[in-house]
Amino acid sequence: GANRKMLHETRRDEKRRLQGRKKSDGEYHEPCERSEFYHMSDLTKRAALFIGPDEYDSRYLESSLAFDPLSELEPVTKRPRTSER
Repeated sequence: GANRKMLHETRRDEKRRLQGRKKSDGEYHEPCERSEFYHMSDLTKRAALFIGPDEYDSRYLESSLAFDPLSELEPVTKRPRTSER
């Protein structure tokens, strides 16, 4: 299996060499400008603080969505085996 794989890779590389194609051609997207939202892209600009509205839509504040650390859905830790005590 390994010999066949090496032979296949060698043939593929030879075919690329004959076509004049570089190994990395087409593997990556074209270079482009970084977004202004890129992390810390402009260190000279003042940071903006998001201040949300005083009243949020009640759909987003349902108690059923809140995290409950003692929920029955949370996995229960197993007791250690007697050999591990």
